[in-house]
Parts: sequence; structure tokens; C-alpha cells
Amino acid sequence: MIFHSALVRELRATAWATFATLLTIVLSTTLIRILDQASTGRSDPTLVVPLIALSSVSSLTLVVSLTAFLTILIVLGRWWRESEMVVWLSSGVSLWGLARPVAQFVWPFVLMSAFCALVLSPWARGQMDDVTESFQNRSDVQRVSPGQFRESASGQRVFFVEMLDESSVKLGKVFSVSNGQENRTTVLNGRSGEIIADDQGRSWIRVSDGTRTDFTAQPDRFHQGLQTMRFESYEVRSDLQASIGGPDNRGLRSVSTVTLLASPLPHHEGELAFRLGAPLLALALAFLAIPLAYVGQRTARWYPLLFALLIVVLSNNLLSVTKAWISSEQLAFWWGWWPLPLSVMLFHVLLMWMRARVRRMPWEILSYSLHARGIGFGRRSSRAKDPD
Repeated sequence: MIFHSALVRELRATAWATFATLLTIVLSTTLIRILDQASTGRSDPTLVVPLIALSSVSSLTLVVSLTAFLTILIVLGRWWRESEMVVWLSSGVSLWGLARPVAQFVWPFVLMSAFCALVLSPWARGQMDDVTESFQNRSDVQRVSPGQFRESASGQRVFFVEMLDESSVKLGKVFSVSNGQENRTTVLNGRSGEIIADDQGRSWIRVSDGTRTDFTAQPDRFHQGLQTMRFESYEVRSDLQASIGGPDNRGLRSVSTVTLLASPLPHHEGELAFRLGAPLLALALAFLAIPLAYVGQRTARWYPLLFALLIVVLSNNLLSVTKAWISSEQLAFWWGWWPLPLSVMLFHVLLMWMRARVRRMPWEILSYSLHARGIGFGRRSSRAKDPD
């Protein structure tokens, strides 16, 4: 059928541009976030590119879902604006006939969304956690960059090293501020230093030719207990135990789907319900885009787009809320992953029935009411102005 093939062909052509645009946005935001973490010492600067790639891969579930939804919305919206849809409807095509070509277009996106949600995203999150954990488990000296202040993994110490020679474990000028018990602060300053290890394999920093100053951090007691000493050699324990806590403290999004299926824990069931509901919600939103794409001659173009984006945001937030309810045992698992996509599909049927009966959509009612009050956005009001 000419209508069927024309619609599917245009949807597929537009999908590539939509996917590239959304992926570019994700890469840009991820790049800014990872570079900020690298500049503040929360991630390894040498692993910026792998972290950006893994973070982008973990976001593909949402990107694929939005690609299918926005593609249908853009293509059908253009057909309505340019009266191309009117020609097809006059030729005997019904609105319900749009479901078949849309289904042919959207099923690869649903399968891709399911693969990303169940397999690819957890794997990417797991790789990111492994990289972050290995970086956090480094000693404080290994995490220090020359000429920059770096906070230790425990958050109790700040390091500054003028020069760092990792090959010979020799340090240049060393500056350190440590917070101890009873608001006691220790400031350590040395001309040089080196990394040493004891008999038990623990790492120490030997600072040479420097000073140590101890004082109370409270302003009213700053001069009480102020002590300064000079030393030729001073050893301080480096903070090696900075791990993020092992598998139990790893993010739920990095747990494999097989593990979630075998686990009876409520928070695991909540995460599994979220992963199962994501592709189903992508399918329901794709069909919902058919009635949402309608743009009347007297309706501002951005009204249906705004209404559609609000529905997408609300649906994804409700899916996250459902996940939280299951995790807190306020909702059973079997009632958590299918009611929301089914509700969206029923809403699609309702809007299709309203459009087939030539009833006004909610955004049309809003547009007409605003124009009746002389409020227009993007176009002039239809009211005639008084020449006086």
C-alpha cells in the first residue's frame, strides 16, 4: 500500500536524525559531568573517554524510547500541518489505519529498548562502578596530581604535591591538611617526600625537612593548644582503605538482570520491574504519539508538543515512583511493571476515539480559550483591534 510504505519510509529517515540529535545531547551533558569529576579528583583523568562512552551507553534505553516517540510526533505533525494527512483521510485511510505502519516502524525500537534495559545498561553501569571503585581504592598519593589540591578518599585530608615522580616514588614539596578528633587540625609541610612500604605491605609517606602545626579549628579556641614542630623526617600513613564498600553498596542499576530474577529482595524486585516496564512504556508512548501529533489550522504548533513532552516526563516519573513503591514493599512486584504502560495505551485509545469523533483535544481547547481571550503565542490574536 502506498500510504503504508510512504509513512514507514519517512519515519525511518527521520529516526536517524532524531537519534543522532538525542545522542549528541547525551554525549554533551555526559562530557561536562565527567570532565567536572576529573577536574575535582573524583575520577581518573586518563579514563575520561571510557567513562563518557559507558555513561552514554547506559542512557540508551531512554534515548531509544524518545527517538521512537519524537519521530512519530514530528512526522505526523508535519503531515497534519501541510494538510497531507487530510489528503490521505479523504482517500479512505482512517486514523486507526495508522497503527499498522507505526507498529512496523516501532518494533525494532522496542526490542532495542528491551535489550538496553535488560542487558546493555546494567553491563555499562557495572563497568563504570568497577572503574570508579579501582580509582577510589588507590592510595592518596597515587590520586594526587602535581600542582593541584586533592582530597583524600576518606575526606579527612587534603594533599598538594609540587612534583610527582611515580617511577621512583619520589615526591617534591608536600603540603597536607588533616582533620582529627576534637576538631584538631594538623598542617604538614615538607621540602621533599617519598612513598615507602612497611613489612605488612602498608603504604606510608616519608616527609623530609618540614614542619608540623597542630591547632583547634574552632575560632574562639584557635590560639589554645597551638603547637609547631620542625622535623628532619616524618612518616604519615596514606589512606588506602577508600573503597566504596563492595558489591552490596554498588548501584542497583549495575546488577545483572539474571541476579535480579533470582533475588527475592524488594529493592531488586523494584529494579527488575523498572527494567521490564521501560520497553513496554516505550511501545505505549509510540502509539500515543499518533493522536498527540494532530495540529489544527487554528492551533499553535507548540501546544501538542508541550502536551506530549509533559506526558512523557510524567510517565517516566511514574515508572520511577512505581519502582520506589516496590522497593519499599508498598506495592507487589506483579502490579508494578504493566499497569502504567496499559494505562498509557488506554489513554491512546481514548484520544483516538475523540479524534475519530471530531472532538476537540485538550490542547485544542486550551489554544481556543487563549485566543478567545486575546492571548496568542507565536501568532497574532484573531480579534480585531479598535482603530482608536
